[in-house]
Amino acid sequence: NGPWHDDWNFLNGNEHECSWHKIYKRWNFQFEEVDPAGIVCQTGPWGDILLNDEEIMVGRLIVNFRIKNNLTGTLPPELGHLVDIGNLLIEQQKHLTGSLPPMMPSITLLESVGILFNGPDFGGEIPVSLLELPSLSYLTVKQNSGSWSLPDNVDNISPKLTNLDVSHSNFRGTIPRWIYESNVVVLDLAFNYLHGPILPDDETFHWFPRIEFLSFHGNRHLYGTLPDALGRLGGT
Repeated sequence: NGPWHDDWNFLNGNEHECSWHKIYKRWNFQFEEVDPAGIVCQTGPWGDILLNDEEIMVGRLIVNFRIKNNLTGTLPPELGHLVDIGNLLIEQQKHLTGSLPPMMPSITLLESVGILFNGPDFGGEIPVSLLELPSLSYLTVKQNSGSWSLPDNVDNISPKLTNLDVSHSNFRGTIPRWIYESNVVVLDLAFNYLHGPILPDDETFHWFPRIEFLSFHGNRHLYGTLPDALGRLGGT
């Protein structure tokens, strides 16, 4: 599929790893008027960008692959060993293959994962190890053309996971029970290929303790009724 459009200074052995990115000029969330694509080191959440750690310790690492750059092949397993990673953003990489690698339990800073607009050969099951990371708050797997799925069992879902958007990404299978028991506030499952009952058939089941928005729209093979209380929500 050809080389990257820009090397992002990546794997440059003559410079510190915190310099393995390129600054693009465009307005975007978090970095405002610039978008540093590649590996980005910060002093901390919303902190200054560092080019090395000679004088100031790196407080947070961002893997920002949101600029279309013709990335090919699979994501390396080492991605799941970046203990300082706080954000993982992969967008518009049409030639990626394989799936997300497992995450080490020692990754305690990862708060946000965004996987959007990627190609047909990148997908698979969301790793359980990712969903169990203690700081994970936002997980977006949206508008991808590959085939994805949710794991059946997650024993220790992150208590901080409040936003789960897996819409428009060819998710298949049933809705797993751990979703209903999580602390999600926003849940978007729209326009996938999910099937089975909308809610578990269990009278003792306590569903969605904190939900405010919920969408099952576009999953034609889901069935069942919803509790009257869901009528107060903004989703459907």
